[in-house]
Amino acid sequence: MINIEDNSTTFDPKRRKKERKNMASNIIKIMEPIIYQLRENPIHMIRNIQRMKQYKKKHKNQLINKEHTMLEEVCFDPQENITVYLDFLCEKIFPLNTAKKPLQKRIQGAKLHQHNHEFFEMFYLYSGGCTCCLGDREIELQPGSIWILNTKLPHSIVLHDNSTNLINILVRSSSFSHTLMELLKPDNCFYHFFVNDVFGEETTADYMSFQLEPDSMSEIYLSQILKEYLQQEKASQTIMLYLFCCLLVELSRLYEQQITIKAKDKLSLCDILGYMKENYTSVTLQDLSEHFHYSSHYISELLLQYTGKRFLKIKNELCLKKAKEMLANTDLSIDHIAMTVGYEYRSSFDATFKKEFHITPKQYRKQLDEIIIQNNKAE
Repeated sequence: MINIEDNSTTFDPKRRKKERKNMASNIIKIMEPIIYQLRENPIHMIRNIQRMKQYKKKHKNQLINKEHTMLEEVCFDPQENITVYLDFLCEKIFPLNTAKKPLQKRIQGAKLHQHNHEFFEMFYLYSGGCTCCLGDREIELQPGSIWILNTKLPHSIVLHDNSTNLINILVRSSSFSHTLMELLKPDNCFYHFFVNDVFGEETTADYMSFQLEPDSMSEIYLSQILKEYLQQEKASQTIMLYLFCCLLVELSRLYEQQITIKAKDKLSLCDILGYMKENYTSVTLQDLSEHFHYSSHYISELLLQYTGKRFLKIKNELCLKKAKEMLANTDLSIDHIAMTVGYEYRSSFDATFKKEFHITPKQYRKQLDEIIIQNNKAE
């Protein structure tokens, strides 16, 4: 057992109990000792540093690749398919990560060093506060917030002070395709979110977020995952994966409640996105407003809240996705395809396509043709 004394990260379980006085006593009895033990003996941080050093030595001091993607090799032990990382300000191990620096200065610095993952990350703010940076956006999280990120989404997290405990649950992408996808039903809201990520398709949402109530089933599953991680007993990895799946199913129930507006005519996010998909070239916010009988502002905020994207970004992604399909499956000219998906000028279409996919439409079609030729030669 590694003991690290660090007065700057003192954690008072009694104070946490007062802050979360409505949490059921059985959850407190499980969560508080685990968090206290991980703060006192942050072996997870020690292991992370060891893997970083091994990776740097192996790959010439490069911790992340050129796309700024954190790799599984750095964040998982070889035998792990799912792991837990309690994030808190621990100056003894990470001296630069300190509350002594002004919060806004730390946030501005974090915006310049955003990353994504090749694995799935769920984080849950147990106590304190933190700011999630998504591009130029700053989103302040409250205790009870739980987020699941699209692996392609650049982001960074800033912990506010020494009272913050951010629980990260990391799952290898292969675990979804090999294990978890078999347990999730196709009508589960997470099924398509994860399937699109695993198999490289474009996801509808950048992230999914929830606000948990104290004593919820979701917190019970979270506490059991932490307990299994700390005990590291036989079959803990299997049990953690199954508990994680139970957590996703429980969160999907909450998600369905959140996206359904309690009104005479319920407004469904799925209906809005479906209408946009059917009318992707011409749809406007005004069209949505007239079709669903809600204000344009309300619909715009609903899309942003539950997808993390503005209306125009979603519409643009739908157009570009259709363009990719046409480039791959038809012989239509690129000029014709650009006009079909709503672009008046070819130059504008080329620039937007390249910005989104880092390749021009012409280069994309050429790549597909080369793949077909290679496959024919192989046959």
